[in-house]
Order: sequence, then C-alpha cells, then structure tokens
Amino acid sequence: LLLPAFPDMVLRTQAYRALLVRLSTSDLLLYLPQLLQMLKFDEDGLSPIVKHLFEHSRSDARFAHQFYWQLRQLLQTETIHIRRYYHIFMALLYILPETFRDELQMQYELCVQLKKIGCEVKKATKTNRTNIFLEQLKEINEELFRGGTNACRLPCQFHFTTNGIDVS
Repeated sequence: LLLPAFPDMVLRTQAYRALLVRLSTSDLLLYLPQLLQMLKFDEDGLSPIVKHLFEHSRSDARFAHQFYWQLRQLLQTETIHIRRYYHIFMALLYILPETFRDELQMQYELCVQLKKIGCEVKKATKTNRTNIFLEQLKEINEELFRGGTNACRLPCQFHFTTNGIDVS
C-alpha cells in the first residue's frame, strides 16, 4: 500500500499509521532509508510519516543524527525529488535545538575538510602525499578542533566523540 501504485493519500495515511505503531526506535533507524524513499510518492510534503519522524527527532538525538545524515545524503544524490527532501531537511534543522544544529554543522564541516584533503592528496605527487596529508590534518586540528578544545561526534557514529586527530 505504500508503493507508487497506490497514490491515494487516505490509503497511504492508514498504511503509515499501521506501520508506525509496530516500529520501535531501533526499527525506525533500520528502515529510515526505505521510509525516506517512500516519501517520494506522497502528495503532501507533511505526511503522517514525516510528522512521526520529526516527533522522533525531537525526543531522540541519536535518531535525529541519523535522520540528518540520511537527508544530507539524499540531497547529494537525488535529482527528481530534491525539493521535497530539501524542505524536510530545512524543517528538521528548524525543530532541532541550536546546539545540536551547531554540532551537526561541525560534523559536516569535518566531512568537507576530509574530502578536500583527499582530493589534494590525490593530486599531489607520490613523494609529497604524506607531507600534504599531515599538514592538512594539522590544519583541521587547529581550525575545527581548536587544538583539542572543541569536540565533535563522528558523522557515521553518534556515540563516538573526538576532540582532535592524532597526527603523530
């Protein structure tokens, strides 16, 4: 009933409700990618599943973290339904506490910096790769972690926090 062959929102709403009653938080985390894919076929951008995901994000930081990163990934890979995911992403940022948003932004900046380092190392000659890599990691330590005074969760693992990168 949640496939695109069933576009009726009344029917989809009932199917969502029947599904959501049965899912625990760990199940929601497990099926989050599939749930986000189902949203492509909803007529309304604020379907019951979106409301449920927002409610869960407000009460469970681990779920909000995973929801954020799943949406970030969709914003980079989706072409047809990007506007819908963008609105959901912005609404998620709006409902999250400012400190949590700042933390997510720092994680995103860490990913951007690491990607940049990877590109620079790839372009460098084989003899300079190690030096460039170490220099760039030291810069991340100073800019992002402020020499160990700032802490950041790892983007892929909510429970792991770091306050720097060991360059030695």
